[in-house]
Amino acid sequence: MKELWIPELLSSFFLLFFLFQPSVKGLRYQNGILWFPLIALLIVLGIFPAYGFRPECIPLLIFMFVFNIINFPSFLKNLGPSVSYTLHNGGILYIWINFLILVLVTGFSLFFTPLKDTALSSDGVRSVRLEDSDRNIEYFLRIYSPSAPDQGVRPQEKRPLLIVIPPVSGSVTAVDLLCVELRERGFIVLSYSRTGFDSPALTDTGRRLSLSPAKKWELYRIYSSGTVDVKANTRGRILEQERMRDIDFLLSWIRQISISAGGGVSALPDADLDRVFLCGYGAGGSALALIAASPAFSRSNPQVKGLIVTESLLWSCFTAQEQPFKELPPKAGLIQKIWNDIENWFISLNPPKIGSVETVPHPTLPLLIMLSDLAMDDHRNDMRYTAILKLFEKTETPSVLAIIPGAGPLDYTDYPVKYPLYSVLSPRKYGSFLQKRDLTQKNAALITNFAAGIIAAEQRTDNQYSSALRTEKIEGIHLETKVWNFSAYGYIVNL
Repeated sequence: MKELWIPELLSSFFLLFFLFQPSVKGLRYQNGILWFPLIALLIVLGIFPAYGFRPECIPLLIFMFVFNIINFPSFLKNLGPSVSYTLHNGGILYIWINFLILVLVTGFSLFFTPLKDTALSSDGVRSVRLEDSDRNIEYFLRIYSPSAPDQGVRPQEKRPLLIVIPPVSGSVTAVDLLCVELRERGFIVLSYSRTGFDSPALTDTGRRLSLSPAKKWELYRIYSSGTVDVKANTRGRILEQERMRDIDFLLSWIRQISISAGGGVSALPDADLDRVFLCGYGAGGSALALIAASPAFSRSNPQVKGLIVTESLLWSCFTAQEQPFKELPPKAGLIQKIWNDIENWFISLNPPKIGSVETVPHPTLPLLIMLSDLAMDDHRNDMRYTAILKLFEKTETPSVLAIIPGAGPLDYTDYPVKYPLYSVLSPRKYGSFLQKRDLTQKNAALITNFAAGIIAAEQRTDNQYSSALRTEKIEGIHLETKVWNFSAYGYIVNL
């Protein structure tokens, strides 16, 4: 994405010409420079429809906009056939202050420009439209299949299917690079977006259907306050319930195409539909933990071999504090009763807060939990990871907790690559906020090693992975295991 530097630098050069016009003899009587600030603003504005929303360009856009407003009176004054000695009324201090601000905002946008192309992958990717007629919902699937013949896989061996339930905010655009990495490691990967729910939903024609700003703000409130605020928590529960319905629908569709594959027809011809793994982000991961706690889920879906839960907070497990209403004494008089009602009315005005985590689900399938390193912070008081850590503590199935030191809540997605500024602003316990990270390969390796260990144990191939999956050694990861009876936990990091 270094081509984004071109409009960023070009807009800055236009404004530089305007600022230093009085100081350069050859530019003093060039009245066309009068239009340069407006041209610079239009160039920055053009970045957004051309490259999508680029948060690192916002300071540059604001500066250009404010500069044009301040310069507007001078623009009107000099508009016409006459040529002025100077096109703005600022002195040397005015010039250098604006120059320094321009350097800062331009440097900011250049520093946080993504170094890789942010366009969605197309090589080996198919789009499929599905409709849940019972709920009148459209799903748009992205299926990542090998674009070239496999080199290390036996011809008769199909690839395991990995279903990635994306985060609601960002949807498939937030996990596209991860899906490619997982495809390259031996999976057939299926991800999806849902119209009117995911932001953005990506149609089969490539059109992006975004949510309204109000709904985007609601999503932010859910993820930032869902473990402390009852209203945000309630809305987070709705997200989890909807993701559970999505999972049910997708697995039902896979069962149908698995049956039809017996007749030689399948929408996933390269996938082993008897070896399916589910990976959920945010509400999707919580939905996996909740839905897999039912024994009926395992009985209905024996093809599902393991779950990967990433940065999921299990909002449904939190309970609200009881409001501390004052009780009325048995023999209270009328005045005391009125006063008691007034006090309780004021108490009711305070929004209720989250109290504690009472119960957590117990998934019946092998589980890999991936969390930011904030989960290692014993001094946090917002209970963000209380539920998911309690689930891991109480689990009775083979489970692995993986934390990459220095990884923030967004670093298990594509955001560090596509939107470095978001990753930098994301809180973390370890590491410099200026340190750039691309954890996509490490995330994919964690998931692949986890799935390969389960497949190897199921096939009873001691100390060997399934040849369908390409594993690799991973370093610098904090690992904990519970009831891990498939193999030594070293399988996860390929030691």
